[in-house]
Amino acid sequence: MEFFSLPGAFYYFVRELVQILSLLSFDSFNAWYTDSQNWLDVMRIASLVVSISIMYRLIGDDDDERHETEDEQNFFAVVTLVCSL
Repeated sequence: MEFFSLPGAFYYFVRELVQILSLLSFDSFNAWYTDSQNWLDVMRIASLVVSISIMYRLIGDDDDERHETEDEQNFFAVVTLVCSL
């Protein structure tokens, strides 16, 4: 499942980058910068990349029990909050 998330994150990153570059060519970057929906998209991309890195790190664990750290719990709580917006 993690394998399919990586191309998805790359797609969303490229899409935002193309959007930024096109607005820069029209000298309208302020329209992208001030739109809150774009910032939510950037946060979604960042949370997806961090989630993928956590999943890849946990794949190598041989323990049957998973011990979540407090940082991971806080991260996923923030991701849940962002996704509920």
